[in-house]
Amino acid sequence: GLEVQVSPRLRLSTYLDQYQYLAPSFYTQFPAEQKDLLFQINYGKKRKYSAYTRIRYQLIQKDELGENRLIKSMPANKINLRFHAEVILSPNFAIKARMESSGRYNGSSSGGWLFFQEVVKKDCWNKVDFSARFTWFDVAAYDDRIYAFESDMPGSFSIPAYSGKGYRYYLMISCPISKQLKGWIRYNNWIYKNVETVGSGNETIQGNTKPQLAIQLSLILG
Repeated sequence: GLEVQVSPRLRLSTYLDQYQYLAPSFYTQFPAEQKDLLFQINYGKKRKYSAYTRIRYQLIQKDELGENRLIKSMPANKINLRFHAEVILSPNFAIKARMESSGRYNGSSSGGWLFFQEVVKKDCWNKVDFSARFTWFDVAAYDDRIYAFESDMPGSFSIPAYSGKGYRYYLMISCPISKQLKGWIRYNNWIYKNVETVGSGNETIQGNTKPQLAIQLSLILG
């Protein structure tokens, strides 16, 4: 990897990973090599704004059904392009936006894109913290999925994989209830287009939405 600070506001970074699977992996049951190349440009002014553009190229081996219905490992190229920007309007108020595309090229091509807008507000309404995001996505296949990290409650981790076509939004509020008690409430929902069920197996949900509500309390002793 390499990182160069061109100026106080401009930074360039890149890395190249090349590795080999000696055992079956997610994409193939055969030993395979994979390459991962990333290049990123960061530009920003501290406590004012920031933006980055990222290009990531992956060469992977993926099982395909060949002649006589024999499975063989074939190379596949995957390219992700991301543009992310954040504007800090005040020490407690920021707006973020991201546009990302994903594509695979292996004889035939497929891909998709994602766009989100996020608002983060801290110390409002008597020390209440508030964050909300709306995401619009259209991704052809699960192999083209796009990941986007989300803010979550302490002890929880959220980085959903976007595939299919539709929308996702979440809203999270945290506030002190007393000197020793703090509460969080988080609501998110998937809204898919052109589907009648969401999920599979025992987790199948009738309809095109998948809502989730979480509540957490934290008690400070002593």
